[in-house]
Amino acid sequence: MATAQEAPLLSVEGLSKHYGAVRALRNLSFTLNAGEVLGILGDNGAGKSTLVGILSGTVHASSGTLRLRGEPLEAHSVAAAHALGVETVYQDLALANDLAVWQNVFLGAEKTTGGLLGRAGWLDRDAMRDGARQAVATTGIKIPSIDELCGDLSGGQRQTTAVATAVEWAQTMLLLDEPTSALGPHETSCVNDLVRSAATRGIGVLLVTQDLAQMQEVCDRSIVLRRGELAVEVARDELPATELIAYITGARKGKGTSGPRASVAPEKVQDRARVAVTPVANRGKRSWVQSKLVLRGEGLTKLYGSVTALADVDLELRSGEILGLCGHNGAGKSTLVGILSGTIHPTRGRLFIDGEERVIHSPLDARAAGIETVYQDLALAPELNGWENVFLGEERLRGGLLGKLGWLDRQAMAAETHVGVTDMGIDVGSVDRPIGELSGGRRQALAIARARMRGRSVVLFDEPTSALGVEEQDNVNALLRSLADQGMAVLLISHDLPKAHAICDRIVILRLGRRVAEVDPANTDLDDLVAQVVSEE
Repeated sequence: MATAQEAPLLSVEGLSKHYGAVRALRNLSFTLNAGEVLGILGDNGAGKSTLVGILSGTVHASSGTLRLRGEPLEAHSVAAAHALGVETVYQDLALANDLAVWQNVFLGAEKTTGGLLGRAGWLDRDAMRDGARQAVATTGIKIPSIDELCGDLSGGQRQTTAVATAVEWAQTMLLLDEPTSALGPHETSCVNDLVRSAATRGIGVLLVTQDLAQMQEVCDRSIVLRRGELAVEVARDELPATELIAYITGARKGKGTSGPRASVAPEKVQDRARVAVTPVANRGKRSWVQSKLVLRGEGLTKLYGSVTALADVDLELRSGEILGLCGHNGAGKSTLVGILSGTIHPTRGRLFIDGEERVIHSPLDARAAGIETVYQDLALAPELNGWENVFLGEERLRGGLLGKLGWLDRQAMAAETHVGVTDMGIDVGSVDRPIGELSGGRRQALAIARARMRGRSVVLFDEPTSALGVEEQDNVNALLRSLADQGMAVLLISHDLPKAHAICDRIVILRLGRRVAEVDPANTDLDDLVAQVVSEE
């Protein structure tokens, strides 16, 4: 750990990254000391992987300064990171499945022999196999053989191999992006031991994790990111898990600093969150309970081998209502939406649309059944203009003779798009403008308008405001409400509990793939909602 006289191993100062109008990181500052494990917590879209990308050199920051032992890092890149002794393990790994374990350990840093006059020689396979064997023995990972192809290892063996390789090579800093997200208890314990061994050698470890138990076990400090900003910084055991989750979900607002830690006084979550929420004034007067049952799912289940992603979930959705779907990462929310939208095939279960049983094998089947989906990363073509995106895949034609296809009716599609966005109060400028030039909020609004104009009865939204600013979030939420007011059935995935509490008519809570509760926001305060979401019972 750094003393008062020593510079931190890593200083991050005013770090920002934006993609067009979308800000992935905003003025982020923190430090990491040698021999310290710093946890990075946050929900989807918080900026965690962007931060790892910048530190590893795969992503270039828009602004801000990185300092290593007080010296600024200029022109930071992957090669520069490796030269400085920085190793990274990504969520999707970086192993070559068709190479053996020992080849992966030395991939990009191969040992050679026999070179003359300074020239490279031949690969020293014996030296690399001995080095890999020593690395495996030192780190204690369990694999059949260093000659085993990585593609033949189990997921846990591949992940621990990747972490062990990074620990072996790291000289300065180790960056781990959710290294245990797909591991069982034994493999997770092995990775935790590797993390501690790296810190004992004086390596600074930055650990991105969604596992609060892991954070409390191995991290010396942790910071919570929320929409690309630092929400709070805490020492180990400074806050209970429920308080941390409140910061992660936005139910509690805070602002961490790179100096003294932010105050985390235990006032009620409801008091903190109220200023950021625009409640739905007429929710209590709505009559959606008596409205038409549009969608019903029975026993929806999805298994991936022995892993249960969704287990016997029942669901009902009526016209004119917004049904929220809340839960931690891995709760099964996106799996459920994937089944309804046709991108995931259920293992079992039945689905009824307007009382008729439907089998949905693809997004085309879903659209034919009246289901439209708006994803977190949208499904818009940035190089096309507004009306081209609205009618993408469902173009209007004119001039066809004897049943033959005609020409694109550009004028009619542009006019219809203009009327549609105007009726919904959406300002996108000209519908002929490429949407890549629009802000994130306006692109999302256009996607919502497209869902309405296509005449679907059910619209599924997967985190539609995760990368938007506060004003844009409120605009999008108002558009969702307007869809329900016009009789559409809206299903909303949201990790933002204050927002879900404000705009949803009902909220279904999933945990580990199972439906565990249903909440009526009109008769449940935000604290109770948070308590039910974070409960482990």
